[in-house]
Amino acid sequence: MPRRANDAWASDPQRFGLHSALASSPPRQFLPYLGDYIRLLAVGNEYYGVFSGSNRPDLANFPNGVTYQRNANFTTHKLFGTDGATPVPISIDPFFVRCTPGP
Repeated sequence: MPRRANDAWASDPQRFGLHSALASSPPRQFLPYLGDYIRLLAVGNEYYGVFSGSNRPDLANFPNGVTYQRNANFTTHKLFGTDGATPVPISIDPFFVRCTPGP
């Protein structure tokens, strides 16, 4: 779990989760299933990275928030095609993360 400190690690760092979802949804159709991939880079005092995970639109899966670049309804937990109306199945997607210094 990532950690962040704003005082040069003088005190215990703040822990925060990026993504938490069931590994069984969507169901595995081939291997590798998820890939357990994360890439994290430090640029100055900011962090940038990507990781893979379920794209089920559920805010409970993203404890620090998320912004989708696709049509999604977080109330009904459904994804939609580019027309905004045709339902599409959940899948594994890449997610981009940016962490900046806190207050």
